[in-house]
Amino acid sequence: IATWTWKLSKKTAAMELKIDRGKYLTFAVLRPSSKNADVFFLSAKLADGTDREFTGRFDPKSKALVLVAEKGEGVSRITLTALHDARSLILLESREVDGSFSRIAEVGYTRKGVAFAAGESFPPCVVTDGKGTIALKYKGETYYVCCSGCKDLFDADPAGVLAEMKQRREASKK
Repeated sequence: IATWTWKLSKKTAAMELKIDRGKYLTFAVLRPSSKNADVFFLSAKLADGTDREFTGRFDPKSKALVLVAEKGEGVSRITLTALHDARSLILLESREVDGSFSRIAEVGYTRKGVAFAAGESFPPCVVTDGKGTIALKYKGETYYVCCSGCKDLFDADPAGVLAEMKQRREASKK
């Protein structure tokens, strides 16, 4: 579970992110630069307890905020993408020796209480009830998930995910 909250002061506005049981990232504060409106800073606490500073800009081509850390192993780039007002993705990447980046994890978040992509002609994600775009097989049946984070959750415990999905759907009928 991830929680975003606004942190407002007379001088600036920031957003605080808390991630329960985050595998790579547990806490972060995102704030704009006081000198350049196009630049953002993200102060993060990694799961190993270390702190890391990221700097970045909004990339209009990908429609994402891309933040890079100058130093440190592991998480070196964080990309925040707001898919719409109820759904976002966080991509975590590490820097390779040649300077390129490779994916560590990508997690999709849906605002609590919102079934995003409702009414679209896509199969629902078995984890979030969102737009299922990745097909998975389990016991001869095909199920869909919306992102690699949901895929990892399904792969780790398909029976548990399907049981939760069944409970959600039965509760929504009431």
